Amino acid sequence: MLSSSLPIAADEMNNGIRFYKRIIPIYIHDDGVVDVVDFFPRPKTATVISKSTRQGAFRETTKIQEELKKWLVRRVECIRGRLQLDIEIFPAFQYAGESHVTTIIEPTHTANSPSKAVTFHSEHYKMQLDVTIDDVVPESEADPSAAAAAAPAPSITFRKEKRDGMLGEGVVAHLEITEGQAVSFVLRNDKPDHVTENVTTAVLDGQQHDTQSFWYNWISKSKYKGRWREVVNRSLMLLKMLAYEPTGAIVAAPTFSIPEDIGGVRNWDYRFCWVRDSSFTIYILLRLGFSAEADAYMDFISERFVKSRGPSGELPIMFTIRGETEIPEMELDHLEGYRGSKPVRIGNGAAFHQQFDIYGELMDGIYLYNKYGKPISWDQWCSVREMLDFVLTLTDQPDMSIWEVRNKKQNFTYSKVMLWVAFDRGLRLADKRNFPCPNRSKWLEARDNLMEEIMEKGTFPLSSGANLPNLSQLSIPPLFLGAYTCTHAKHDAEEPTESRDDKTDNRRAGGITGYNKEMKCFVQSYENNTMLDSSILIAPLVFFIAPNDPRFLNTMDRILMPPEKGGLTSTGLVSRYDTELSDDGVGGREGAFSMCTFWLVEAMTRASVYEPKYLVRAVNLFENMLSFSNHLSMFSEEIARSGEQLGNTPQAFSHLALISAAFNLDRVTGFQR
Repeated sequence: MLSSSLPIAADEMNNGIRFYKRIIPIYIHDDGVVDVVDFFPRPKTATVISKSTRQGAFRETTKIQEELKKWLVRRVECIRGRLQLDIEIFPAFQYAGESHVTTIIEPTHTANSPSKAVTFHSEHYKMQLDVTIDDVVPESEADPSAAAAAAPAPSITFRKEKRDGMLGEGVVAHLEITEGQAVSFVLRNDKPDHVTENVTTAVLDGQQHDTQSFWYNWISKSKYKGRWREVVNRSLMLLKMLAYEPTGAIVAAPTFSIPEDIGGVRNWDYRFCWVRDSSFTIYILLRLGFSAEADAYMDFISERFVKSRGPSGELPIMFTIRGETEIPEMELDHLEGYRGSKPVRIGNGAAFHQQFDIYGELMDGIYLYNKYGKPISWDQWCSVREMLDFVLTLTDQPDMSIWEVRNKKQNFTYSKVMLWVAFDRGLRLADKRNFPCPNRSKWLEARDNLMEEIMEKGTFPLSSGANLPNLSQLSIPPLFLGAYTCTHAKHDAEEPTESRDDKTDNRRAGGITGYNKEMKCFVQSYENNTMLDSSILIAPLVFFIAPNDPRFLNTMDRILMPPEKGGLTSTGLVSRYDTELSDDGVGGREGAFSMCTFWLVEAMTRASVYEPKYLVRAVNLFENMLSFSNHLSMFSEEIARSGEQLGNTPQAFSHLALISAAFNLDRVTGFQR
């Protein structure tokens, strides 16, 4: 932990901490103002000539990237007055499960001291803290050199401190800083038997410049020029930061066990790469100009395609950033959790679920990559054929689907739609590339049967005692600021042992489908036949159904209703389903689901091409949703009733859905340039 604080009472703070779009926190107090810059250095890329003709007319150049420094840098500058500050550094190695020894090299650190100030050594990790003391030019003084000379250079005093629950000591650095002065802290590896370089102000200035240049150059490639450029570009940068460049993997979120309900049990580890994200990620990266990241992500998925499939042809639903599939889930009982939310979990037991929708998302991603990126290879096509031949065996089987339920498997409508997508994209790809497809007729039959099954194979009786509203007699409420509750849980589950024959007979005998003709809407699953579920909003986005189809419009209108009237939308925020009526096997309360809200925006936007009344609602819903982002335009997985963000953050799926919704709103409104 590396944190800064003012050693004064909280009520003495004048305006607290203000954050600006430049992402520099400003600490404001009556005695002075400091700003803080945190960054991970990005090395610069040099272009060198690798081959040249004698006349110099033709040259081959190579881009060489400097070594990536695994540093965390914090730079503190006083921009007004004079302040006393405490900087706290409390490492917790191995999730606070491994003790360490803290060594202060010099209790008092001055401008002439070597940068290495403190070391933290555990059995498996060795870290060091470097400190530099800088003088900068104060902007507000007419004679800056005189002002700087009047104030003595700051010195830093270190003291060890022991805290409850910590297996090793931390340090507190105390300093007094005056306008025109700056102090920098660098946390990095302490390499044994190796003399580390002395960190200087010039080194850090260069690192900060290179880092800023990298991000300016990277985001300048964005092709998005629409109405919501700032928030879309911020989302793109977040996706870039969620990418692990050595393999190309993109994690769902960089955090773990941030609760989906304060004090609740829905605390999961999202630091993994889900196959489900494939099509959304590839589409966004390619359409908005980031082909290198799309190529790297596609290479990662393609390699998993070959190396990670099971003996029957099944594909794991998630991977580590290095491509591993063994992701055991553990509970860390010695950790309290955020605001007392236990258990704290690492790893993810959902890695062992059966979630058949992933084949649809993966095939959609491959199809889009072939269309907007690079043509897929023959070997990749052979892998696709083998996979889809295996998927033929899954069409009549239940699974845990996108919500990763904790109780028994069901025939989820979302999974059936995505299985339809898998075969549809495989057939399209074969046609567009003239690839041989020995089982084409079987794929075609499976695709058509899935649509027929979802849409027409029977009608539900209403559940006994169900009190369902008459859609034609209800009006859709206007959008206001606020929140409701819902969630998405990536978790472990004991999968019940049911025979495939029992599941198939149960489904076929009742004539069950994904559309309830009496309710006039799509439902969550063939078994949960009166449960509304917002995951169906994906249907027009993947071209399973036309956005103006009456069946879909009726479903969307019902989702737009408030929960007390049978809907899923409360003051502009969409829940995934009504957990008070559904037993998903998890328990606890939930927050509104950010991705589902953005999916609703996009579905309404697509419908507005044919039904213009939806366009204003879509824009209002989108703007309303943006108001719930934090000061950095970041979205977590969920939003609480209070408007507080819940769950792991930033959430890749939330930002992918945001970008797609903004892109399509611009396209429909004609704002694109």
